[in-house]
Amino acid sequence: MACITEPPEAGQVVVQPLVCSEMQLAGGEGALTDHFMANSLFRAVIRNPQDSLTVPGVGGGTVIDAAPWSDNDRLHEAIPLVGGGWLDVDTFNVGDDRITLGGVIASLRDQPAERAGEYGEVSWVLAPDSPWLELEGADGLWIHPSGSFDLLSEQLVHDQLVYGHDGVLDTDLGGAIRVSGASGLLVARPSEASEALFSQPVSGTAADASTILFLQGETILGQIPVEDDQFSGRAPEGTEVLVAEGVARGRSLPVPPGESLEIDLGARGWVDLALEWAAPPRPVAITYEADDGRTATVISPADGGRIGVGAGGVTITISGGPDLQPVSRRVTILPEETARLGLTLEPAFDPGDRILAALGWRGDVARSWRGTDAQALLQAWSIGARFVVTAPEDEIGTANGAVTGLPTLLQIDGSRTVSDQGWSIVSWPWSSSSSFAGHGAVDPTGRSAADLLAAAAGGPNTNRRTVVDLAWFDAAPAPWEADPHPHYVRLDHPGLEAPEDAWQAWLGWLDGGYLVTPVGDLTWLDVADAAAPTEADALAGLAAGATVATTGPLVVLRWAGASHGEVIDPTRLPDGEVALTITGLETTHTVALLSDLGRLTEWAVEPPGATLRYRLDSAEPGWLAAAAWDPDASWAMTGPVWREAPVGEVSPTAP
Repeated sequence: MACITEPPEAGQVVVQPLVCSEMQLAGGEGALTDHFMANSLFRAVIRNPQDSLTVPGVGGGTVIDAAPWSDNDRLHEAIPLVGGGWLDVDTFNVGDDRITLGGVIASLRDQPAERAGEYGEVSWVLAPDSPWLELEGADGLWIHPSGSFDLLSEQLVHDQLVYGHDGVLDTDLGGAIRVSGASGLLVARPSEASEALFSQPVSGTAADASTILFLQGETILGQIPVEDDQFSGRAPEGTEVLVAEGVARGRSLPVPPGESLEIDLGARGWVDLALEWAAPPRPVAITYEADDGRTATVISPADGGRIGVGAGGVTITISGGPDLQPVSRRVTILPEETARLGLTLEPAFDPGDRILAALGWRGDVARSWRGTDAQALLQAWSIGARFVVTAPEDEIGTANGAVTGLPTLLQIDGSRTVSDQGWSIVSWPWSSSSSFAGHGAVDPTGRSAADLLAAAAGGPNTNRRTVVDLAWFDAAPAPWEADPHPHYVRLDHPGLEAPEDAWQAWLGWLDGGYLVTPVGDLTWLDVADAAAPTEADALAGLAAGATVATTGPLVVLRWAGASHGEVIDPTRLPDGEVALTITGLETTHTVALLSDLGRLTEWAVEPPGATLRYRLDSAEPGWLAAAAWDPDASWAMTGPVWREAPVGEVSPTAP
């Protein structure tokens, strides 16, 4: 077999094994066990039949790399849909222009297949000089792109590449999409994709522009690039006007679609941002929203800098987490001018030596989110997270470290294993490998709660940390029968219920003396130095149970000298002194002391917070924790303080 490194001649196609590394697409995951399909316009890699790359529990034979010649791959996986699912592939036949697969239909992870258990047969077919990889025998497509794509006119659109279809969008999962009625996968650059998909021709000049947007009202229906000041393509149905955009430029005035258009881009403009700090300085997320509809988020150094935003009215917003007061200012920038904006950033409260963790964050390979790993970590930073576990559903994170400009962001790759019933287990650390389904993630199909936790934990030599949903406890065996135990539980707002009722499935474990530490979408962790945290420091805070599960507020509990995760020094008992500090409230919260004896007392605390004291009576609880919540969405829950050491990890006895 030849090592194919150049496009086939017009009128020709190639279908053969991938026989050399030079045939692998830049940015792709194709291996020498896979097959290669190419014509004069694009090439694609068909995975070996053993298993899917990103979906545990179904077979291979899927498209895992696809791009026009000379372009990088930006596809996680495209899976034909047969009866709502895909095949457990048992036949794989290669023809001159096609690859044909057969097998029993199995469900994908997002929903059951209507024809599960039936036999199906599907062919990928490649015609010469066509941007379409055609399908025969399928009734739809699952398309999961990699990186920063927008869903425009039901097509997946990147600045450089479009993965399109001729079907109807059924479900947008946030990352992957399900399409019914598709007869193929379109692989083309944006201008060529518009020619294949739409009918209204557009062309013209737009000096210094980078992109032409097709708008219906304020809705973006599509986009094509401007190259050497020229653009050409076709507008989606429903397009009312075109506008041009460029770097550090305002949008052009809108023009109706047509040919030989001349579009004048808006003027250049900049903001020179000078930041002063009444809090410890750090890089911050800067979001600008222009009056003409443009928006972007960038990382600014602690002292600010120059940002190209284009001339016109612009709103600048700075965010850095719940402990920093958000700042928003509107400025008007004259054409070709720089507006100077000085801002002072004030603390909302002082969290002390604590950082926020996001344990189960989104990432590039998540089926529920579209964007790069760097964009995901930037979002985490903008809400204040400094320790992030990237955990995509039934997959393994690929962020592999921090983002340029964010030197104190700590990140670990993990996995979120979703059960057949819908609850999940986040675990870390994991390493991704394209040799296995889901890059090596756990296949949860048919597993019990105990088995799924054991698989996620990986055994005693793996030393993975695990976070279970509350619903895991309802499906799990009793704590004295369960092995292993989860390390952490992810809590949510208690809703209309009292916390001790909403969280009873977990609190029952605490009542029995079993430690499972609470975490939330965000979690405050005790660290040695919040200005320069280390991964080891953050993990030690988690292991010690020194946590506050939260949406932002901070609650600090001390009982007889001990705090979250600690065991009281027995020489301090009986000591009924309990102290609570609550900060970061934006609404009135109910604050309650919870224990194995029930709710001991409660207060109504107004913003921004309060310091409270309580003295226990002669009855000494086995554990004590504090919860704070408002009627809507804000809440916090401390890790428990223990009278005697529980079963599980716990910090040394408090002095």
